[in-house]
Amino acid sequence: VRSPDNFGAGGDAPDHPELLDWLATELVARGWSTKALVRALVLSHAYRLDSAHDEHHAQLDPDAVTRWRMSERRLEADAIRDALLAAAGMLEAAPVGSPTGAVEGILRREELAEALARERPVRSLYLPSLRGHLVDALEVFDAPDAAFVTGDREETSVATQALFLMNDADVLRAADHFAERLLAREESDDLRIRHAFELALGRVPSAKELGAVKSFLASYAKKVEPASDGPRKRPKRPK
Repeated sequence: VRSPDNFGAGGDAPDHPELLDWLATELVARGWSTKALVRALVLSHAYRLDSAHDEHHAQLDPDAVTRWRMSERRLEADAIRDALLAAAGMLEAAPVGSPTGAVEGILRREELAEALARERPVRSLYLPSLRGHLVDALEVFDAPDAAFVTGDREETSVATQALFLMNDADVLRAADHFAERLLAREESDDLRIRHAFELALGRVPSAKELGAVKSFLASYAKKVEPASDGPRKRPKRPK
């Protein structure tokens, strides 16, 4: 159903009404266990499809209404933030509790709320959810406001998202940690590049990508080398 917030007459008609009927009967048959129903969904063939293109199916059903492939989509805000921290080696995977209950009601103070909502290197799932205080890394990538019920997240691709990834202090800090993680490995540039792709993208680089990265590293090294007509002298250590 393309209008998950409205299953009534005012919403869109379901693509597969028989499937909804089957899911309803399965929910009852499984003892009203939503966990069992979710497990059945995620183990289904349709849920596990990839987004590979097939010309024959594309001609018959270009919008993939019949679910012959997964529709391509941008990663959600939580996955982007968690992947960034994981690649940098900064992610604290252990679950943590939220202290926000202590600042609700008459005890709430904006200064304290801002301190509790401050960025922490934990999974986005464990970040405190305070009304009016959403972590920047989640807000810029369309994370829903916890004060409202959201059946389907918005998925935008705007310039502010690219600017955030280029300039945000926490993103730059993660990039520095990622670089330090790679430089700590005593190996060749080729192996470091391969390891970087595996950490960030979960795959090895193609020959073209490997060449492009090596070319960038060579050109960057020339730019950062100080210009000098003679041999470079080591700078004096400050007293």
